[in-house]
This record gives sequence, C-alpha cells and structure tokens, in this order.
Amino acid sequence: MHINRANIAFFVMIALGGVVWAKIAIQLLHDYFNFNRLATLTHFCPLYLHGLAGVHDSISVVFQIIIASCMVFTICRMGFEIRNSYDMDRYVNNSKNKVWSHYMNARFRIWNIPIYVIENDEKYTYTYGFLHSKIVISSGLLVQLDEDTLNAVMLRHYCHCSSRNPLKSLIVWFIKGSLPFIPINHAIFHYLRIWMELRADEFVLKIMPNRKTGVKTALFYCDSPVQALPYRVEHLYKSCSVVKVPVWTTGSVLISIIMTCLLIFSMTSC
Repeated sequence: MHINRANIAFFVMIALGGVVWAKIAIQLLHDYFNFNRLATLTHFCPLYLHGLAGVHDSISVVFQIIIASCMVFTICRMGFEIRNSYDMDRYVNNSKNKVWSHYMNARFRIWNIPIYVIENDEKYTYTYGFLHSKIVISSGLLVQLDEDTLNAVMLRHYCHCSSRNPLKSLIVWFIKGSLPFIPINHAIFHYLRIWMELRADEFVLKIMPNRKTGVKTALFYCDSPVQALPYRVEHLYKSCSVVKVPVWTTGSVLISIIMTCLLIFSMTSC
C-alpha cells in the first residue's frame, strides 16, 4: 500500500475509531461480564472526581444512549449495505448486455476485474462491490467514448478497485456513522474521499501524459462524491501542482477533544 494523503487519512480514522471503540468495548466487557483483568484498565477515579459523581452519572447516561443508538445505526446500515449489494448484483446481471460485457472483459482481462455494460441510453459509469469490486458502464456512455476516453475512464475505475477504495470508504463510513459525536471524523472522512478521487484522476494522467481535454472531460462521467468536484476541476483544468484540501477546522478539533474526554470520563468507574 502506497503512502499518500488518502491512505494516511484512512489509517488516522482507523486509529481514532479503534481507540474510542476499544475503550467502549473494554468498559462493556467489564460492566456486563465482570472481567477482573479488565478492571485495572477501566478503573480510574482520582479523588477530585468523587465530588462530581452526579455529573459523572448524568454524562454517563447520555453517552450510553448515544452509544446504543450508534450501535443500532451501525447494525442497520450494515444490513442495508448487504441488501443493497445483493440488489445491485441482481440488477446488473438482469440488465447487462452480454456481448458488450464479454468484449469489455476480454479487452481488460489483465486487470481481472468484472466489467458489466448495462443496456441504458443514459451516460454513467461507477464502481461497486466492497470485497470484490466491479465496474459498471452504460451502453449510452460506451458508444460516445473514443479509444482514449474509454481507456481513461476504465483506468480511473481500475485505480479505485486496485486501491480497495470501495472497501476503505465503507470502513471509514462506519467509523464516522458510529461515532457521530466526534466531529473530526467527519472532516477526515471528507478529506479521505476527496483525495481518493484526486489520486484516481492523477493515476490516469500519469499513464496518459498527453492530457487531452477530451480525456479530462471524460473523467467526469465517473461517479464521485459531490464535495470532490470543485477540487477535481481545480486539479484537472487549473494545472495546480498541489490542491489544498482542508483537513479540519479548529472548532472540530476542540469539540472532538472535549467529547472524547467526556466519553472517557463518563465510562470510568468510581
């Protein structure tokens, strides 16, 4: 795995989410299963906190409600994603053009990534599938692309698939959704998604150094988050060597620190 901004942001989110959820898991195991070995890890009550027992209990109740709702949300979202993946597979298999799909798979067989051409006059293309990524392109778009633009679109999808971006997006989405009370997760999530798109564009331009305007325009047929579009335009058309994408704001950092401290305080044993 290459070291770049997207991967750094991914591992930062994994670390932040892992620390918070590890604390929650340890505390739950201690409270409900009475694991004595975990008591030393969860028992922290300095003398000056004894006078704040009432505040501690109130904060603890609030966070327990938040955490319970987040767990329910995560489970429901996981079920939704599984169902959505099943529905997408069924739609693609029922709507694909077998002749064109076979041609595209043969043409790009070295990638070993399934490619489906959907019978549809609309112009769209996207990547889906978390464990086994697949590429979908509509017949309406396929007939509009020439040799270079088709290669550019497919190379961009290949970059996403080979980098496991759909799976990474799902993981960080779960972290963001399960810990909504830590705003910095939202900021890093958007930063990560934007740099995934910028890196995919950059990957294409490195392989196709002629950088024809038609190639750049074709890249926008690929599905991408709305928040990434201004940065992609800046990167592709304004010849910016470095695109400045804000990671977080001072407010989000301060609120995240405060909320994390309150979470740890609420889950300590007095």
